[in-house]
Amino acid sequence: MEANPIAKVLELLTQMQGKILNEGEAAQQNYDEFSEFCEDRSAELRFDIKTAKAQVENLQATIEKATDDSDSLRTKIEELSSALSQDEADLKAATMIRSKEADDFKSEEKDLTDTISTLERAIAVLEKETKQGGAALVQRQAAKAGGLIEALKVMIDVHSLNTADSDKLTTLVEMNEGEE
Repeated sequence: MEANPIAKVLELLTQMQGKILNEGEAAQQNYDEFSEFCEDRSAELRFDIKTAKAQVENLQATIEKATDDSDSLRTKIEELSSALSQDEADLKAATMIRSKEADDFKSEEKDLTDTISTLERAIAVLEKETKQGGAALVQRQAAKAGGLIEALKVMIDVHSLNTADSDKLTTLVEMNEGEE
């Protein structure tokens, strides 16, 4: 059987048409799968973009809040630094005042201690004279001298109190007479 060339061409064309239709169906299937993939991917990307935009808004709000907090804290730091400087200046002034007061106290304490010591020595001298009958001497000398100060001066001269003690005792008696 010899084939007719036209029949052979028709047969080849029919085979080619079958192959092309099979390839077309395969291509269509690939196209449909790729199209579905693209639609899915497009939906995912739209969702990711929407999510990212929401995150951007949240992050911008966080940045704005952090900036406000930073400004607020910076202001507070400046206020606290100013208050700290003022407190340090106040502390320095208070320390100077306390130091001066401590020096004044030590000076007054020394003066009072010296005065007490002088009075104790004077009392000891007077007690000694009183025991030895010196009360009459003091009374006689007071009458002669014309006052307590003169009597004390005579006692000081007689019983060897030093000059500093003598001056302090005289000043103390004069102050007491001035108050009376």
